[in-house]
Amino acid sequence: SICINRSENHLTVFPQMAILGSISSFDKRRLRPSITRITTSTGQIFEEVRRNDGECAYDRVFVGQGPAPQYFEDSVQGFSELDCQFFDKGNDKWDSISRRALTLPPHSESDIFRLVSYNVWFSEKNWKNRAHTLLSIVEEENADIICFQEVTQDFLDEVLLSKWVRASYVVTDARGTSTMPYGVIMLVRSTLAITRARLHTLPTNMGRRFLLCELLWCGLPLAVGTAHLESMDNAPVREAQLRRIFDVAASTPRLILAGDFNFHAGMPENRLLLASAADSWAAAGAAPSCRRGGPLRGG
Repeated sequence: SICINRSENHLTVFPQMAILGSISSFDKRRLRPSITRITTSTGQIFEEVRRNDGECAYDRVFVGQGPAPQYFEDSVQGFSELDCQFFDKGNDKWDSISRRALTLPPHSESDIFRLVSYNVWFSEKNWKNRAHTLLSIVEEENADIICFQEVTQDFLDEVLLSKWVRASYVVTDARGTSTMPYGVIMLVRSTLAITRARLHTLPTNMGRRFLLCELLWCGLPLAVGTAHLESMDNAPVREAQLRRIFDVAASTPRLILAGDFNFHAGMPENRLLLASAADSWAAAGAAPSCRRGGPLRGG
């Protein structure tokens, strides 16, 4: 409310608060009894009943148990199901792979599996030129799986507009669920049958998550995971994240893990990694270290 004080030469206006319940002239009978149904985060259903005397108070009555909301299930289970998307050329839009007709290629299509992984850097500095250049480089690799880390919504938009992506790939997160403020995505060759894609929570202070995509390759089940582990002086957190990743992937028969792990071969986390996995870089005969440089430049 506003209180106005009039003097001979001017008006003084100052605010004045009044609580409805403290006004003696307020007729509480005008507040009619009402019933409001609510659902809690665990799926419990209650009815809140305003009392007949008009008091601003409620009686809560339990009326049943419903399914918990998806966000609660996700938080309890530690993961979110992703609805992978393909580009529907006929309708000029990205749509769920559950609504596409997939004809799998012959079993012997290829015995070579190609994977590319790249941290695209979330910075806004010259981001559009960097995005276009990187996507051009990655296109030439003709990979079966492409893993990106530090994906922002702007970068994802460029991915979704790319003709070669639309023509040949499924995107694990075309809606940008994992890109706030930045996250991880995969591009999966559209001839590969995706059976499940999940975004798993990790122990983190930086919003890190683990993307695990299960698919069929040449008729064989294969899981591909990507993550961006904690940066800076956080070795214990990275070790905890690796343990969580291998716990999550324990039920998969074959796992390829790629990403930005934020440690090198001489750090303690690498011993933990090699205790559960083989280093494909070293197995291919390359040196166990990389030097800094431009796109796709290694040691």
